[in-house]
Amino acid sequence: ALVLALVLSLSGMKTEDAGMRRDWSSALAVPFIMAAVLWDGWFSRMDALLLLGLFSAWLTAVVRHARCHAARQSAPQAGASSPRLKTVLQVAAGLGLLIGAAQFVVLGGQGIGLALGWSPFVVGAVVVAVATGTPEFAATLIARLRGHHDMGLGNILGSNVFNALFIASVTALIKPYRVKLPELLPSLIFGVITTLLILPGRGGRLGRWRGFVLLALYAAYVAANLRTAQG
Repeated sequence: ALVLALVLSLSGMKTEDAGMRRDWSSALAVPFIMAAVLWDGWFSRMDALLLLGLFSAWLTAVVRHARCHAARQSAPQAGASSPRLKTVLQVAAGLGLLIGAAQFVVLGGQGIGLALGWSPFVVGAVVVAVATGTPEFAATLIARLRGHHDMGLGNILGSNVFNALFIASVTALIKPYRVKLPELLPSLIFGVITTLLILPGRGGRLGRWRGFVLLALYAAYVAANLRTAQG
């Protein structure tokens, strides 16, 4: 909500990729799936394996779509693409910086939680989420400025599916943990509302007005989490 709100409020977006509907449907289903799996208040290894299976099915569909799309494109001109080794090194360097930054984000979030008396979940949902969303904002904004609207929207939808079905599952697979439903439900409910709001309209357009609505929705989400922390 926050990343798309900031990007859309500057300028609308238009998506033309047929795979967007698939990723949008997957992102919409994720909150319902998480609610069903975690309703007993426990994130078990069995839950993690189930979510990882769903993630594998989604990723397979994405890869197949990407291959079909690539097959329809004309062959690239010689020298038009960057050397493969350079591209791999750039990605590896970026990931390394992200991992290092994540250490500071987690440590800083813990300090804020202790100082304000917030629960770890609220710290993660408000403070850490904003910090870790910065790379997504940068990627979406750059994609929008360069006219790659589908890439920007796909980044948002894909990251939500990836975080919920893969990242959360891997952590639970390593060590299962208890989940507090009163803290979790606001995120799931706002996740559904947000995903409904970013369904492109006629012609695949996302108008600027959606950015302002998403910004208000995110403010309400933060307020709901803070109310939970104070309660």
